[in-house]
Amino acid sequence: MLLKFAWRNIWRNKGRSILTLSAIAFATAILVFFVGLQQSSYQATINANVSLFHGHFQIQEKQYFNRYDIRHNFKLSEKTDKQINDLSGIAAWAKRAQAFGVVSTNNRSYAAQIIGVQPSKEKEISTIPGVVRSGSYLTDRSEYEAVIGKDLAKNLKADVGDELTFLGQTEDGSVAAAVFEIIGIFESGSRDLDRATVEIPLKAFDEVFAMNGQVHSYVFKATDGDKLKPLRKDLERVLEPYSDLLVLDWEQLIPGLRQAIELDMAAGWIFFFSLVIIVSFSVVNTFLMSVLERTKEFGVMLALGQKPFGIGILIVVECILLSSVGLVLGVITGSAFLTYFSFNGFHIPGSEEIMRVWNLPVILYPHVGFKALTQGPLIITISTILAIIYPFIKVIKLEAIEALNSK
Repeated sequence: MLLKFAWRNIWRNKGRSILTLSAIAFATAILVFFVGLQQSSYQATINANVSLFHGHFQIQEKQYFNRYDIRHNFKLSEKTDKQINDLSGIAAWAKRAQAFGVVSTNNRSYAAQIIGVQPSKEKEISTIPGVVRSGSYLTDRSEYEAVIGKDLAKNLKADVGDELTFLGQTEDGSVAAAVFEIIGIFESGSRDLDRATVEIPLKAFDEVFAMNGQVHSYVFKATDGDKLKPLRKDLERVLEPYSDLLVLDWEQLIPGLRQAIELDMAAGWIFFFSLVIIVSFSVVNTFLMSVLERTKEFGVMLALGQKPFGIGILIVVECILLSSVGLVLGVITGSAFLTYFSFNGFHIPGSEEIMRVWNLPVILYPHVGFKALTQGPLIITISTILAIIYPFIKVIKLEAIEALNSK
Protein backbone atom coordinates (compact mmCIF):
# COMPACT_ATOMS: atom_id res chain seq x y z
CA MET A 1 0.00 0.00 0.00
CA LEU A 2 2.86 2.37 0.88
CA LEU A 3 4.55 1.77 -2.49
CA LYS A 4 1.24 2.27 -4.30
CA PHE A 5 0.60 5.61 -2.56
CA ALA A 6 4.20 6.71 -3.12
CA TRP A 7 4.09 5.88 -6.84
CA ARG A 8 0.77 7.72 -7.25
CA ASN A 9 2.05 10.77 -5.42
CA ILE A 10 5.14 11.01 -7.64
CA TRP A 11 2.97 11.63 -10.69
CA ARG A 12 0.65 14.19 -9.11
CA ASN A 13 2.90 16.81 -10.69
CA LYS A 14 4.11 15.05 -13.83
CA GLY A 15 6.14 17.93 -15.21
CA ARG A 16 8.24 18.39 -12.10
CA SER A 17 8.74 14.66 -11.58
CA ILE A 18 9.76 14.09 -15.20
CA LEU A 19 12.24 16.97 -14.96
CA THR A 20 13.81 15.56 -11.78
CA LEU A 21 13.83 12.01 -13.16
CA SER A 22 15.49 13.27 -16.35
CA ALA A 23 18.14 15.12 -14.34
CA ILE A 24 18.96 11.97 -12.36
CA ALA A 25 19.01 9.81 -15.49
CA PHE A 26 21.17 12.31 -17.39
CA ALA A 27 23.69 12.67 -14.55
CA THR A 28 23.87 8.89 -14.10
CA ALA A 29 24.35 8.31 -17.83
CA ILE A 30 27.11 10.96 -17.94
CA LEU A 31 28.88 9.40 -14.95
CA VAL A 32 28.61 5.83 -16.30
CA PHE A 33 29.89 6.86 -19.73
CA PHE A 34 32.70 9.15 -18.65
CA VAL A 35 33.92 6.94 -15.79
CA GLY A 36 34.06 4.03 -18.25
CA LEU A 37 35.81 6.21 -20.83
CA GLN A 38 38.17 7.58 -18.17
CA GLN A 39 39.16 4.14 -16.90
CA SER A 40 39.69 2.88 -20.45
CA SER A 41 41.81 5.92 -21.34
CA TYR A 42 43.96 5.36 -18.25
CA GLN A 43 44.50 1.75 -19.24
CA ALA A 44 45.40 2.84 -22.78
CA THR A 45 47.82 5.44 -21.35
CA ILE A 46 49.44 2.85 -19.09
CA ASN A 47 49.77 0.38 -21.95
CA ALA A 48 51.25 3.07 -24.20
CA ASN A 49 53.81 4.10 -21.59
CA VAL A 50 54.85 0.60 -20.57
CA SER A 51 55.02 -0.45 -24.23
CA LEU A 52 57.31 2.44 -25.06
CA PHE A 53 60.25 1.18 -23.03
CA HIS A 54 59.72 0.03 -19.44
CA GLY A 55 57.31 -2.89 -19.82
CA HIS A 56 54.72 -3.97 -17.24
CA PHE A 57 57.44 -5.63 -15.15
CA GLN A 58 61.21 -5.78 -14.93
CA ILE A 59 63.56 -8.10 -13.12
CA GLN A 60 66.57 -6.22 -11.76
CA GLU A 61 69.34 -6.69 -9.25
CA LYS A 62 68.35 -5.06 -5.95
CA GLN A 63 71.16 -2.51 -5.89
CA TYR A 64 70.72 -1.65 -9.58
CA PHE A 65 67.22 -0.32 -8.94
CA ASN A 66 68.65 2.34 -6.59
CA ARG A 67 71.92 2.94 -8.44
CA TYR A 68 72.44 2.29 -12.13
CA ASP A 69 75.89 0.75 -11.87
CA ILE A 70 77.02 -1.56 -14.67
CA ARG A 71 78.42 -3.96 -12.07
CA HIS A 72 74.98 -4.64 -10.57
CA ASN A 73 74.05 -7.31 -13.10
CA PHE A 74 72.82 -10.88 -13.08
CA LYS A 75 72.40 -14.01 -15.16
CA LEU A 76 69.52 -16.48 -14.90
CA SER A 77 69.92 -20.15 -15.63
CA GLU A 78 68.39 -21.78 -18.72
CA LYS A 79 66.04 -23.64 -16.39
CA THR A 80 64.76 -20.36 -14.95
CA ASP A 81 64.34 -18.90 -18.43
CA LYS A 82 62.25 -21.92 -19.37
CA GLN A 83 60.12 -21.51 -16.22
CA ILE A 84 59.49 -17.89 -17.18
CA ASN A 85 58.52 -18.96 -20.71
CA ASP A 86 55.99 -21.38 -19.24
CA LEU A 87 54.21 -18.72 -17.16
CA SER A 88 50.74 -17.73 -18.34
CA GLY A 89 49.97 -14.04 -18.66
CA ILE A 90 53.24 -13.05 -20.35
CA ALA A 91 52.82 -11.75 -23.90
CA ALA A 92 56.57 -11.25 -24.49
CA TRP A 93 59.82 -10.68 -22.64
CA ALA A 94 63.39 -9.72 -23.50
CA LYS A 95 66.79 -9.14 -21.92
CA ARG A 96 68.52 -5.78 -21.76
CA ALA A 97 71.88 -4.43 -20.64
CA GLN A 98 72.64 -0.78 -20.06
CA ALA A 99 75.65 1.49 -19.67
CA PHE A 100 76.41 5.19 -19.60
CA GLY A 101 79.20 7.06 -21.31
CA VAL A 102 80.11 9.57 -24.00
CA VAL A 103 79.05 9.20 -27.63
CA SER A 104 80.79 11.18 -30.34
CA THR A 105 80.67 11.96 -34.04
CA ASN A 106 83.07 14.06 -36.05
CA ASN A 107 81.22 17.16 -34.91
CA ARG A 108 80.21 16.80 -31.27
CA SER A 109 80.17 14.67 -28.12
CA TYR A 110 77.33 14.04 -25.69
CA ALA A 111 76.56 11.88 -22.66
CA ALA A 112 74.15 9.06 -23.45
CA GLN A 113 72.90 5.69 -22.30
CA ILE A 114 73.79 2.68 -24.41
CA ILE A 115 71.18 -0.07 -24.26
CA GLY A 116 71.88 -3.58 -25.45
CA VAL A 117 68.71 -5.20 -26.81
CA GLN A 118 67.57 -8.38 -28.47
CA PRO A 119 66.24 -6.87 -31.73
CA SER A 120 63.53 -9.40 -32.59
CA LYS A 121 62.27 -9.63 -29.01
CA GLU A 122 62.53 -5.88 -28.45
CA LYS A 123 59.95 -5.37 -31.21
CA GLU A 124 57.46 -7.37 -29.13
CA ILE A 125 57.85 -5.38 -25.90
CA SER A 126 58.73 -1.85 -27.07
CA THR A 127 57.23 0.59 -29.57
CA ILE A 128 60.62 2.20 -30.30
CA PRO A 129 61.25 -0.15 -33.26
CA GLY A 130 57.96 1.11 -34.71
CA VAL A 131 58.87 4.81 -34.52
CA VAL A 132 62.11 4.76 -36.51
CA ARG A 133 61.64 7.83 -38.72
CA SER A 134 64.84 7.52 -40.73
CA GLY A 135 66.70 4.36 -41.74
CA SER A 136 65.73 1.04 -40.15
CA TYR A 137 65.76 -0.75 -36.82
CA LEU A 138 68.22 -3.37 -35.67
CA THR A 139 67.91 -7.00 -36.77
CA ASP A 140 69.21 -10.21 -35.23
CA ARG A 141 71.96 -10.09 -37.87
CA SER A 142 73.10 -6.62 -36.78
CA GLU A 143 76.55 -6.41 -35.23
CA TYR A 144 78.18 -3.05 -34.58
CA GLU A 145 75.13 -1.06 -35.64
CA ALA A 146 73.03 1.40 -33.64
CA VAL A 147 69.77 3.34 -33.63
CA ILE A 148 69.63 6.66 -31.78
CA GLY A 149 67.01 9.17 -30.64
CA LYS A 150 66.05 12.09 -32.88
CA ASP A 151 67.16 14.79 -30.42
CA LEU A 152 70.47 13.06 -29.81
CA ALA A 153 71.05 12.82 -33.56
CA LYS A 154 70.28 16.55 -33.86
CA ASN A 155 72.67 17.44 -31.03
CA LEU A 156 75.41 15.28 -32.53
CA LYS A 157 74.65 16.53 -36.06
CA ALA A 158 74.51 12.86 -37.02
CA ASP A 159 72.53 11.08 -39.70
CA VAL A 160 71.95 7.54 -40.94
CA GLY A 161 75.23 6.07 -42.19
CA ASP A 162 77.47 8.11 -39.86
CA GLU A 163 79.84 6.52 -37.39
CA LEU A 164 79.18 6.80 -33.67
CA THR A 165 82.09 6.38 -31.24
CA PHE A 166 81.38 5.33 -27.67
CA LEU A 167 83.66 5.67 -24.65
CA GLY A 168 82.70 4.22 -21.28
CA GLN A 169 83.55 1.68 -18.59
CA THR A 170 83.31 -2.10 -18.81
CA GLU A 171 81.91 -4.43 -16.18
CA ASP A 172 85.39 -5.13 -14.80
CA GLY A 173 86.33 -1.44 -14.62
CA SER A 174 88.47 -1.17 -17.75
CA VAL A 175 87.86 1.22 -20.63
CA ALA A 176 85.10 0.36 -23.13
CA ALA A 177 85.46 1.86 -26.58
CA ALA A 178 83.79 0.96 -29.85
CA VAL A 179 82.57 2.41 -33.13
CA PHE A 180 79.00 1.79 -34.34
CA GLU A 181 77.28 2.63 -37.61
CA ILE A 182 74.04 4.57 -37.20
CA ILE A 183 71.39 2.69 -39.19
CA GLY A 184 68.27 4.32 -37.79
CA ILE A 185 66.91 7.39 -35.97
CA PHE A 186 63.78 7.05 -33.85
CA GLU A 187 61.29 9.58 -32.46
CA SER A 188 59.47 8.10 -29.49
CA GLY A 189 57.78 11.28 -28.26
CA SER A 190 59.66 11.00 -24.95
CA ARG A 191 62.29 13.72 -24.66
CA ASP A 192 64.26 11.69 -22.13
CA LEU A 193 64.63 8.81 -24.57
CA ASP A 194 65.04 10.83 -27.75
CA ARG A 195 67.88 13.00 -26.47
CA ALA A 196 70.03 10.43 -24.67
CA THR A 197 69.39 6.89 -25.93
CA VAL A 198 71.41 4.61 -28.19
CA GLU A 199 70.29 1.03 -28.82
CA ILE A 200 72.71 -1.63 -30.02
CA PRO A 201 72.48 -5.43 -30.30
CA LEU A 202 72.87 -7.20 -26.96
CA LYS A 203 75.61 -9.40 -28.45
CA ALA A 204 77.71 -6.36 -29.36
CA PHE A 205 77.06 -4.83 -25.92
CA ASP A 206 78.26 -8.04 -24.29
CA GLU A 207 81.52 -7.92 -26.25
CA VAL A 208 82.25 -4.21 -25.78
CA PHE A 209 81.49 -4.13 -22.06
CA ALA A 210 82.86 -7.58 -21.16
CA MET A 211 79.55 -8.66 -19.62
CA ASN A 212 80.10 -12.43 -20.05
CA GLY A 213 76.41 -13.03 -20.59
CA GLN A 214 75.29 -10.85 -17.67
CA VAL A 215 72.39 -8.43 -18.15
CA HIS A 216 70.76 -5.65 -16.15
CA SER A 217 67.09 -6.39 -16.67
CA TYR A 218 64.46 -8.73 -17.99
CA VAL A 219 61.56 -6.71 -19.40
CA PHE A 220 58.03 -8.18 -19.53
CA LYS A 221 54.87 -7.28 -21.41
CA ALA A 222 51.69 -8.77 -19.90
CA THR A 223 48.77 -10.11 -21.91
CA ASP A 224 46.25 -8.39 -19.61
CA GLY A 225 47.07 -5.12 -17.85
CA ASP A 226 44.25 -5.72 -15.35
CA LYS A 227 45.76 -8.96 -14.03
CA LEU A 228 49.28 -7.94 -13.04
CA LYS A 229 49.25 -9.00 -9.37
CA PRO A 230 48.96 -12.76 -10.05
CA LEU A 231 51.69 -12.52 -12.70
CA ARG A 232 54.00 -10.69 -10.33
CA LYS A 233 53.51 -13.38 -7.70
CA ASP A 234 54.33 -16.06 -10.29
CA LEU A 235 57.54 -14.25 -11.27
CA GLU A 236 58.56 -13.83 -7.63
CA ARG A 237 57.94 -17.54 -7.06
CA VAL A 238 60.19 -18.45 -10.00
CA LEU A 239 62.92 -16.12 -8.67
CA GLU A 240 62.89 -17.48 -5.10
CA PRO A 241 66.36 -19.07 -5.55
CA TYR A 242 67.75 -15.60 -6.48
CA SER A 243 67.62 -13.57 -3.27
CA ASP A 244 69.43 -10.60 -4.82
CA LEU A 245 66.79 -9.95 -7.52
CA LEU A 246 63.65 -7.79 -7.52
CA VAL A 247 60.45 -7.87 -9.55
CA LEU A 248 59.43 -4.27 -10.24
CA ASP A 249 56.05 -3.28 -11.66
CA TRP A 250 55.30 -0.26 -13.84
CA GLU A 251 54.26 1.87 -10.87
CA GLN A 252 57.74 1.51 -9.39
CA LEU A 253 59.44 1.95 -12.76
CA ILE A 254 57.36 5.00 -13.80
CA PRO A 255 56.12 6.60 -10.54
CA GLY A 256 55.21 9.85 -12.30
CA LEU A 257 52.62 8.06 -14.45
CA ARG A 258 50.54 6.96 -11.47
CA GLN A 259 50.71 10.48 -10.03
CA ALA A 260 49.59 11.99 -13.36
CA ILE A 261 46.63 9.57 -13.52
CA GLU A 262 45.59 10.39 -9.96
CA LEU A 263 45.80 14.12 -10.68
CA ASP A 264 43.66 13.76 -13.80
CA MET A 265 41.22 11.57 -11.90
CA ALA A 266 40.88 14.22 -9.19
CA ALA A 267 40.16 16.89 -11.80
CA GLY A 268 37.55 14.64 -13.41
CA TRP A 269 35.79 13.98 -10.13
CA ILE A 270 35.54 17.71 -9.43
CA PHE A 271 33.41 17.94 -12.57
CA PHE A 272 31.43 14.85 -11.62
CA PHE A 273 30.70 16.14 -8.12
CA SER A 274 29.59 19.48 -9.55
CA LEU A 275 27.07 17.59 -11.66
CA VAL A 276 25.93 15.57 -8.64
CA ILE A 277 25.39 18.74 -6.57
CA ILE A 278 23.14 20.16 -9.28
CA VAL A 279 21.10 16.95 -9.28
CA SER A 280 20.90 17.03 -5.48
CA PHE A 281 19.43 20.53 -5.53
CA SER A 282 16.91 19.36 -8.11
CA VAL A 283 15.82 16.52 -5.82
CA VAL A 284 15.60 18.85 -2.80
CA ASN A 285 13.51 21.32 -4.80
CA THR A 286 11.14 18.65 -6.09
CA PHE A 287 10.33 17.10 -2.72
CA LEU A 288 10.38 20.35 -0.78
CA MET A 289 7.80 21.76 -3.18
CA SER A 290 5.84 18.53 -2.84
CA VAL A 291 5.82 18.89 0.94
CA LEU A 292 4.70 22.52 0.81
CA GLU A 293 1.90 21.76 -1.66
CA ARG A 294 0.60 18.84 0.42
CA THR A 295 0.87 20.40 3.89
CA LYS A 296 -2.90 20.52 4.40
CA GLU A 297 -3.17 16.92 3.18
CA PHE A 298 -0.55 15.92 5.72
CA GLY A 299 -2.50 17.86 8.38
CA VAL A 300 -5.59 15.78 7.63
CA MET A 301 -3.53 12.59 7.85
CA LEU A 302 -2.12 13.69 11.20
CA ALA A 303 -5.60 14.55 12.47
CA LEU A 304 -6.79 11.06 11.51
CA GLY A 305 -4.02 9.50 13.61
CA GLN A 306 -1.15 9.09 11.20
CA LYS A 307 2.27 9.53 12.80
CA PRO A 308 4.60 12.27 11.46
CA PHE A 309 7.36 9.69 11.05
CA GLY A 310 5.08 7.57 8.85
CA ILE A 311 4.45 10.54 6.56
CA GLY A 312 8.21 11.16 6.45
CA ILE A 313 8.77 7.56 5.41
CA LEU A 314 6.24 8.07 2.60
CA ILE A 315 8.29 11.01 1.30
CA VAL A 316 11.48 8.94 1.50
CA VAL A 317 9.87 6.06 -0.43
CA GLU A 318 8.72 8.51 -3.11
CA CYS A 319 12.30 9.77 -3.42
CA ILE A 320 13.67 6.23 -3.63
CA LEU A 321 11.19 5.24 -6.35
CA LEU A 322 11.85 8.35 -8.43
CA SER A 323 15.63 8.03 -8.03
CA SER A 324 15.57 4.31 -8.83
CA VAL A 325 13.76 4.89 -12.12
CA GLY A 326 16.24 7.64 -13.02
CA LEU A 327 19.22 5.49 -12.03
CA VAL A 328 18.03 2.53 -14.09
CA LEU A 329 17.41 4.70 -17.14
CA GLY A 330 20.77 6.40 -16.68
CA VAL A 331 22.72 3.15 -16.31
CA ILE A 332 21.03 1.69 -19.39
CA THR A 333 21.73 4.82 -21.44
CA GLY A 334 25.34 5.17 -20.29
CA SER A 335 26.03 1.47 -20.84
CA ALA A 336 24.46 1.65 -24.30
CA PHE A 337 26.83 4.47 -25.30
CA LEU A 338 29.84 2.61 -23.85
CA THR A 339 28.83 -0.56 -25.68
CA TYR A 340 28.41 1.35 -28.94
CA PHE A 341 31.86 2.93 -28.70
CA SER A 342 33.44 -0.34 -27.56
CA PHE A 343 32.61 -1.71 -31.03
CA ASN A 344 32.94 1.46 -33.12
CA GLY A 345 35.69 3.23 -31.23
CA PHE A 346 35.92 6.71 -29.73
CA HIS A 347 38.35 9.37 -30.84
CA ILE A 348 38.86 13.12 -30.50
CA PRO A 349 38.79 14.82 -33.91
CA GLY A 350 42.10 16.50 -34.68
CA SER A 351 44.17 14.25 -32.42
CA GLU A 352 45.12 11.73 -35.12
CA GLU A 353 48.47 13.26 -36.04
CA ILE A 354 49.81 13.66 -32.51
CA MET A 355 48.70 10.12 -31.62
CA ARG A 356 50.56 8.71 -34.61
CA VAL A 357 53.71 10.64 -33.67
CA TRP A 358 53.62 8.98 -30.26
CA ASN A 359 52.84 5.61 -31.83
CA LEU A 360 49.58 5.48 -29.84
CA PRO A 361 46.21 4.11 -30.97
CA VAL A 362 44.16 6.83 -32.66
CA ILE A 363 40.86 5.22 -31.62
CA LEU A 364 39.98 4.28 -28.03
CA TYR A 365 37.69 1.31 -27.42
CA PRO A 366 36.10 1.77 -23.97
CA HIS A 367 34.49 -1.12 -22.17
CA VAL A 368 31.63 -1.51 -19.70
CA GLY A 369 33.45 -2.23 -16.47
CA PHE A 370 32.43 -2.74 -12.85
CA LYS A 371 33.64 0.71 -11.77
CA ALA A 372 31.73 2.44 -14.55
CA LEU A 373 28.49 0.69 -13.56
CA THR A 374 28.84 1.24 -9.81
CA GLN A 375 30.80 4.41 -8.97
CA GLY A 376 28.51 6.95 -10.64
CA PRO A 377 25.18 5.38 -9.60
CA LEU A 378 26.48 4.95 -6.04
CA ILE A 379 27.36 8.64 -5.79
CA ILE A 380 23.97 9.64 -7.21
CA THR A 381 22.25 7.33 -4.69
CA ILE A 382 24.15 8.85 -1.76
CA SER A 383 23.43 12.38 -2.98
CA THR A 384 19.67 11.73 -3.26
CA ILE A 385 19.61 10.21 0.23
CA LEU A 386 21.31 13.33 1.60
CA ALA A 387 18.99 15.55 -0.46
CA ILE A 388 15.82 14.06 1.03
CA ILE A 389 16.96 14.66 4.63
CA TYR A 390 15.71 18.27 4.79
CA PRO A 391 12.21 17.54 3.38
CA PHE A 392 12.01 14.51 5.72
CA ILE A 393 12.86 16.63 8.79
CA LYS A 394 10.35 19.27 7.74
CA VAL A 395 7.59 16.65 7.48
CA ILE A 396 8.22 14.92 10.84
CA LYS A 397 8.10 18.32 12.58
CA LEU A 398 4.60 19.07 11.29
CA GLU A 399 1.81 19.65 13.80
CA ALA A 400 -1.79 18.79 12.77
CA ILE A 401 -3.29 22.20 13.66
CA GLU A 402 -0.47 24.14 12.06
CA ALA A 403 -0.64 22.03 8.90
CA LEU A 404 -4.43 22.39 8.58
CA ASN A 405 -4.21 26.17 8.94
CA SER A 406 -1.44 26.55 6.38
CA LYS A 407 -2.21 28.45 3.14
